[in-house]
Amino acid sequence: HGLGARVSVGYGYRIPNPTELYGLALKPDGFVYRGNAELDTETNRNVEASLTLDRTRLSASATVFRTDLKGLITPVLAEDEVIVGKPVRSYANLADSRLTGASGSFQWRPLQTLTLSGTASYTHGEDLATGRPLAAIPPLQGSLAARLHDDADRWIAVETLAAARQERVASHAGEVETPGYGVFNLSAGFRIRGLETTLGVDNLLDRAYRAHLDPVRLLRPGRSFF
Repeated sequence: HGLGARVSVGYGYRIPNPTELYGLALKPDGFVYRGNAELDTETNRNVEASLTLDRTRLSASATVFRTDLKGLITPVLAEDEVIVGKPVRSYANLADSRLTGASGSFQWRPLQTLTLSGTASYTHGEDLATGRPLAAIPPLQGSLAARLHDDADRWIAVETLAAARQERVASHAGEVETPGYGVFNLSAGFRIRGLETTLGVDNLLDRAYRAHLDPVRLLRPGRSFF
């Protein structure tokens, strides 16, 4: 029931996996991925600071981080190379790169029967040698949700998921810009004789959209029921 703070420093490494070393595969993003047997181990140093707040009806957290990497294993576009008519991506080590970002979340119960919650995150990735963005870094994104519930285990919730336009893309690796989007989900639940049932609809407004790392030629499924 108070304010908390945490600072952490970590050192780590990641060895390339078999796909990155020896693989050859066509993936849904439209690229053929070819391994690179000469990849080195990736190492990193991470510094993170967080603040948390815990009250009877309110909890929240905020985190900022910075990760410095040497030998980051990343996909790169193989210039003028195609396999079965598809462009080719291989893997390479970046000498020096950096990830910085922030994330946060909250949960608030203004009424006994109402709970509000939300999340947000942003990451900035940069190749320090060239200043170019790193591949596979998502844009600013987040969620907001409201849930009404009673003492009989009945509830209804509405949620929105949103992402900002992604203009800072690794075009040298074949990434393309993606527009921002916002979608709404609606769900409800109840319990009868120990049986818990959940009903809902995702993408309530049937919005066509593509997240940053989705296949370029495919859109997310439209409205769906469960």
